[in-house]
Amino acid sequence: SAVIISTRGRPDIVRATVAALKRQTAPPARVFVIGSAPCDVAELDPCDPWLTVKIGRPGSSFQRNDGLALVGDRYSYIVFFDDDFVPSRFWLERMERIFAANPNIAGVTGHVLADGTRTSGIGLAEATAAVAERDNLTEPMGAGLERRFGYGSNVGCNMAYRASAIG
Repeated sequence: SAVIISTRGRPDIVRATVAALKRQTAPPARVFVIGSAPCDVAELDPCDPWLTVKIGRPGSSFQRNDGLALVGDRYSYIVFFDDDFVPSRFWLERMERIFAANPNIAGVTGHVLADGTRTSGIGLAEATAAVAERDNLTEPMGAGLERRFGYGSNVGCNMAYRASAIG
């Protein structure tokens, strides 16, 4: 799988998000971080062979499309995370299992434990602790990812698609 992250104005947070992806139980084959200005990606290592860092057009939809242009057709699954999304350490593994077991599913989205856009925000340490606590609960391997959702209601901060469904 490939992960595309759109970022703007949060270089420290996107660095933490990229670091968290390396701790996934099934890490992505590659991470593509698309900033809107050089300062957005200033804290990332452009020499990291696992990471592609580019400057794209401003706006999350434009940045996602710029990421898709870089990804090409090399990956079976394309994951989109917001720069400040804290994923379960099982997120990618669970996504791949759902797709493998259900060839008719084109996309999945994760359950959001807390949404800082509706409050004054959630600190990275608090968000990481909440996700870790949830990860430590005994859950079936598909828990936390939604297999059915209304058309157009996939949660943009954490969504994945079969690459074959994107075109």
